[in-house]
Amino acid sequence: DFLIVEARDELGGRTQNYAIGVPGKQYNIEAGPNWIQGTQTGSGSVSPTLIFTRKHHIKNQYNNL
Repeated sequence: DFLIVEARDELGGRTQNYAIGVPGKQYNIEAGPNWIQGTQTGSGSVSPTLIFTRKHHIKNQYNNL
């Protein structure tokens, strides 16, 4: 037997989701911890999330786990 305890009425930790934009062009964003996966390999494409973090000088930490 086990018990799952959550702070909110949904699974997934403490990351909050918010909708931004105007009707018809809304996007969901996550406010909280995040993982930028597949940043770039060789001359391959770069993750759009990594481009955003660099553009807006968002602090991040490299990790090769």
